Amino acid sequence: MTDDRTFHPDPNTPPARLDPESMSRPELIRAAADGEAPMNRIENVDRARVEFERSLRAAVDRVSPDAKAPAHLRASIERMFREHSGAGVVTPASGAGTRSRSFWNRSVGLLGVAAVLALCAAVVVMSLRSGPAPFGGHQGAIRTASFIQSESDDCSELNDHFNAKFRARSREEAQRLAQSIFEKVPDALLRTDDALISMGYEFAGFGRCAVPGPGRSGHLIYHPDSNPAEALSLFIQEDVVPIGIDQSCCYRMPLVDTTDNRVLVWREGGFVYYLYSHNPQAIETARSIFHAPKHEAVIR
Repeated sequence: MTDDRTFHPDPNTPPARLDPESMSRPELIRAAADGEAPMNRIENVDRARVEFERSLRAAVDRVSPDAKAPAHLRASIERMFREHSGAGVVTPASGAGTRSRSFWNRSVGLLGVAAVLALCAAVVVMSLRSGPAPFGGHQGAIRTASFIQSESDDCSELNDHFNAKFRARSREEAQRLAQSIFEKVPDALLRTDDALISMGYEFAGFGRCAVPGPGRSGHLIYHPDSNPAEALSLFIQEDVVPIGIDQSCCYRMPLVDTTDNRVLVWREGGFVYYLYSHNPQAIETARSIFHAPKHEAVIR
């Protein structure tokens, strides 16, 4: 079952708690991992902790939807029910009667069975789902999309963070680095990018990354000649675990602070690709270059 509720911050949370200025260091790290605080507020020494938190959350999200009730649990529940099936009908009680020892002595067995049956029913419902929700559900998708957005924005300018991350500065160097990271070159790095070049974009770099999830990943980025804020990023991650997306479809992912779903994701050739830019025209051009599926869906 997909959780398609729209994300809203907890209304019971004081506004100051959502303000990075008022957060402690651990709170800021957790907020960044959840996509609720920008990565540019995180010290370089804490970035690895943020990536670990994101990877841990994503792993839990991806594994938990596949939980199934084991056969021995069902057998135990049925046995408990048979053992208590001979008990008399529980007469409704109220007031002082519910506070008597005899009331709880005769009711606790059936109450326990009812509680376990309810839990078992919930587990069975989960196990009967047709497949895992994309990224484990709405919150898992938001965390991944928020990482893609913030990491791309943080790399839109040539600064110390950019220089430390992007070791490959030409397409040939990018292919060699990708071979080192993935033990093969993703198809996206072999395709011509003339259409982006004609739009005023230039290949800026490729480097290792830490996209949430267990697969090794890299980050390919193009910078425009005019507006650095409109950089275009393609994140590439090994497709090593089920994430609930169909290979014939391109998905738009939700973000906390926008409704235009600018993060696109698809699977091809053993890799998961994430595409992002503030420039819608650049996104559409890149979709064609990198062979994103034409069929589209929105993760809610």
